Amino acid sequence: MDILWQSFDYPSNTFLPGMKLGYNNKTGKVWSLTSWLDEEDPNKGDFEVSMISNEVFLMRGTEILWSSGPWNGHGFDLMPEMRLNYIFNYSFYSDENETYFSYSLYNPETITRFSLDVDGRMREFAWLENYQQWNLLWSQPRQFCSILNSCGSFSRCFEDTQSCKCLQGFYPSENRQGHNGGCIRSTPLTCGNGDNKDGFLGIDDVTYPLSSMQQINTSNPFPYLGPQISISNENSCKEACLNNCNCSAYAYNTTGHCAIWYGDLINLQQLSSNYPTGHKIFVKLAAFEFNNGKVLAANWHVWISAIPVVLLVLLTASFFIFRWRKSLKNKGEMEDARQDILLFDMEMSITASSNDFSGSENSRKRRKDPAFPLFSFASISIATENFSLENKLGEGGFGPVYKGKLLNGQEIAVKRLSKRSGQGLEELKNETMLIAKLQHRNLVRLLGCCLE
Repeated sequence: MDILWQSFDYPSNTFLPGMKLGYNNKTGKVWSLTSWLDEEDPNKGDFEVSMISNEVFLMRGTEILWSSGPWNGHGFDLMPEMRLNYIFNYSFYSDENETYFSYSLYNPETITRFSLDVDGRMREFAWLENYQQWNLLWSQPRQFCSILNSCGSFSRCFEDTQSCKCLQGFYPSENRQGHNGGCIRSTPLTCGNGDNKDGFLGIDDVTYPLSSMQQINTSNPFPYLGPQISISNENSCKEACLNNCNCSAYAYNTTGHCAIWYGDLINLQQLSSNYPTGHKIFVKLAAFEFNNGKVLAANWHVWISAIPVVLLVLLTASFFIFRWRKSLKNKGEMEDARQDILLFDMEMSITASSNDFSGSENSRKRRKDPAFPLFSFASISIATENFSLENKLGEGGFGPVYKGKLLNGQEIAVKRLSKRSGQGLEELKNETMLIAKLQHRNLVRLLGCCLE
């Protein structure tokens, strides 16, 4: 039977398991999400979510509001929560006919949906049967740096401080309004004129930027949108950018592909040094900037070496005072912490109505909750060796994940909510409640939680 039309191919504002988000290269058909005009009117609204090449964009007309980052084989670069895919099975497919993103569920009994709402936010919901309601698990854009071009051109975005900083060799534009006015060059590029050649400034642990002269290349194997050249070595990649007056930056990856950016660089986000999807790019600067940069570096070194000795004494004293106060506090907590772990090992159901997980939920809903042990922060800290770096397994959308060990030798995994997380406490609670109600082979058993 040939299907001439089906509503499943027209997602409207809702993205369900098995649906496609992408496009057909031959027919020109596009699978995208469009917001409603308002809560009651399903006519097309102001916002659209669509895929271009290997990246998902949230747009209002021609204005790009948010980007998922490129697909890296496991998920999208700027959506780290996708790495903890114990509920969803994500997939990206691309050939000469079609390019699309889709997802399925490991447990078919789980009911979820993604929606593009009238306020321009994408949200993921899961249905909790006991409560007979949809619970929010995820939403975007949430983070300051997730909003495309939030800092303007030639500027780095810092999520932890929600601030912007011009790249070396650039200064804030006079027309800058708020954050996104961007930065402009302090010294024009020579572009081969004169004796001194332009050079490159290496920047580590950043996202791949976009550019004002971006070109869409759907067959590009390099994980970003833009021009790409197959070059056997990094030096040739560097020379290709150096010899092109419009080239602003380049990057060279381990697969032997060279990427170059033309025009203004935008959407450059600074990541932490241990962030798994961080990259290194090289931004072109005038030769004068490098000479001046060395002088500034030398002066900074002299200034550092001249710091008064009293500062060192104060820091040392502060350290010992901190350790002394912490040791006094730990003495009082140690026995309680060890008792918590013993209770954890015995798998006792620790439930206190005053610390009910749902907080404001009424007694009727509490009776529907499964036994859900609550543990002190001190007990979890001991199990993970005070959240040591050696015990860190990785990092997701909520924050870092650590391995731990109970007194009976059982190994556990602890997910800790980070202050810098794009997801809030409410989303973490909702996901935890969902996991507590799910039991299948792809999902580890939830033992308990800590709300301190």
